[in-house]
Amino acid sequence: MALLTDRNNLSLFERTELNNFKKQIERYLNFPLSICITDNMTSMIRVKREKGRVLLRIHWMFLKSEDEVKRAVAEFIAKRSKESIEILRRFIKGFPLPERKLRKAASSREKGKFVNLRQIFDEVNREYFAGRIKSQITFGRYIHKRRKSRFINLGYYREDIDTIYISTRLDRIGIPEVFIKFIVYHEMLHAMEKESETECCRRRRRHSKSFREKEKMFKEYFLVQKIKKKIIGML
Repeated sequence: MALLTDRNNLSLFERTELNNFKKQIERYLNFPLSICITDNMTSMIRVKREKGRVLLRIHWMFLKSEDEVKRAVAEFIAKRSKESIEILRRFIKGFPLPERKLRKAASSREKGKFVNLRQIFDEVNREYFAGRIKSQITFGRYIHKRRKSRFINLGYYREDIDTIYISTRLDRIGIPEVFIKFIVYHEMLHAMEKESETECCRRRRRHSKSFREKEKMFKEYFLVQKIKKKIIGML
């Protein structure tokens, strides 16, 4: 029944909050668990089960949540119900994080070993968006653990922190720059639209017919479609 933290500066008050949070979640679940509090803005809540032990990694913001949210956390741990996921998403979206916390979510990995994302972002921004997109861009891991043949997994836009994540798998020799540019362009389209639906609804509408038409405005769109299967096969 460990109390862990990835943060080195928890105050006594925060540690008390953490202890109370843990006790309340365990009371809802009726079994013990280990909790690790993090600053991770990419994966705000994660449950891992191994050797009869349950580890909850969760963002510090949940320590300050209401009872309804805490019950949703417990239900998420127990069975990942749609209702609990929706309550957690609403809470995350509505939590007032300071600007410095939001900006910390994106690392400074704009430049990889072989690919300079900032340079590509700026070029695409000038050519297609008249320099209007102010999002951050960074290399990062896959956000959705789906089959790697899913093209969209190579990039992801987080509206709540206005950050574009590009898979580190693209930072290698042999990947045509035009392909990376299109991935960046695709995510910049999401940044431009900034849809207001909840994430579950957004997943259904984010690639609408209108969005697909905008995708085709990329000058090398058909070339990218022609080579994408070969490139994905390399990753």
